[in-house]
Amino acid sequence: MRNDLESLGFGRASAQASHAANAFIHKYGKRADVKEWQNQTKQGFGTAIVLAINNVGTIGEIEACAKRKKFLFEKVIDPDYRIVTTLEISYLLSHSGDTPYTFDYLEDGKVSISRKEMTCAYVFGTKEDLDPYLSDLPLYG
Repeated sequence: MRNDLESLGFGRASAQASHAANAFIHKYGKRADVKEWQNQTKQGFGTAIVLAINNVGTIGEIEACAKRKKFLFEKVIDPDYRIVTTLEISYLLSHSGDTPYTFDYLEDGKVSISRKEMTCAYVFGTKEDLDPYLSDLPLYG
């Protein structure tokens, strides 16, 4: 889970973690190793750990490693990640040319801005296989 987005509080991060879990099961839920993981509990899920990433580059490094090691990996992109800010900030963003933003002007003088944002990613494997690559990351929280 990204730890560098100030607007990604615990509730929002919980939703993003849920999106990651659902995307994982949607894509890989029929694989034997995933079924085995699901059968670790009566509720149909195995151990899941949410780690904190302090910059987007770290997710890129994990993605490259996951591809080399053939771990199941995917980024989670929120297609409509929203923040509420001031007119001044919205003006700066509208002239930055960086990311395509959508602006909704609210009645209280604030602006709701949305964009596509990569919020988290999942990687699937055994603790023994993943530990050498992820053990330096702290738990999210």
